Amino acid sequence: MKKHPVKALVNMVLSCVLCSIAVNWVALPNDFVVTGITGLSMTAAQFTGVNYALIYYGLALAILALSLLYPVVLWGLNHIQVEIILQEKLIAVMLFGAIYGLGSGLTYRLGYSYGGTDTLAKLLKQRLFRAVPLKYLLLALDGGIMLLMLSAFSLDAVAYAFVGQLLYVSCMNHIVFNLGPKLYEVEIICDQPQEIERFIIQDIRKSATIDQV
Repeated sequence: MKKHPVKALVNMVLSCVLCSIAVNWVALPNDFVVTGITGLSMTAAQFTGVNYALIYYGLALAILALSLLYPVVLWGLNHIQVEIILQEKLIAVMLFGAIYGLGSGLTYRLGYSYGGTDTLAKLLKQRLFRAVPLKYLLLALDGGIMLLMLSAFSLDAVAYAFVGQLLYVSCMNHIVFNLGPKLYEVEIICDQPQEIERFIIQDIRKSATIDQV
């Protein structure tokens, strides 16, 4: 299936807007933080006084130079004064997880990422830890960031961030794997991968990656 550039761009912008709304309009007004690179940026902002969106931009560029769109939208919505404040903080965390999971799921369905801990985990797996499952690398990175966040935020705030992380990942997985066309990964062991790759890409119009094992 061919990707339509305009539709992909619209979905990417929508994804960034949803995730930025979840952070700026839900998480921050309800006094809880988030994990990942965003949480690391918020932690650094507590010590430096620099807007966390700008710090995110620098970290994203350090991880992957292509990570430009989300920090721009994050910075823009950070200056639009909208606050979705709920009486029950746990409900606010659930709302954050749903909105952020929907936004990130749209991006991951397109095969992209925000240049955050997910991208860093993929780079570590490719370069250093090939035998370690990606989810464990991601868990280790987010866990380390949460420990750093304790230096700037209360245990309650970090605990809510952990709950929000679980909810957002669950929602994101639902968007990626259960909505729209089903996604499958098939591994084929063969001695003529070029012919199979040609068939997959040209005939059935899917993507293929060749690895030596």
